[in-house]
Amino acid sequence: MKSYMKYFKGDVVVVADKYHDGTTALMLRSYKDGEPIAKATVNLGNMNIEPNIVYIKDYSENEGVLRTLLMGNIIETIGLTRPAGFEMVEAARIIDKELLKEVWLV
Repeated sequence: MKSYMKYFKGDVVVVADKYHDGTTALMLRSYKDGEPIAKATVNLGNMNIEPNIVYIKDYSENEGVLRTLLMGNIIETIGLTRPAGFEMVEAARIIDKELLKEVWLV
């Protein structure tokens, strides 16, 4: 999948992971060599959200992550934002079927 990130223009692979509180995290890795590029999500604390809902960091070094995940048909936005520090983060539902398998099993 092509990256639209400001600081990384190569192809990326999205990998599901978990934060310490069990909420879902999405990691971006280089398709070429598997090196970590960025964590696409932020952890807002245990808010009792569904495993397929994530909050996307799309500012600073992560600028373009939201567009990358949308264009790759990985997520869909759900019209909800939350503050994360001094910025707002967008809530999204994971829609990629293979990634959902990882989310439920991780």
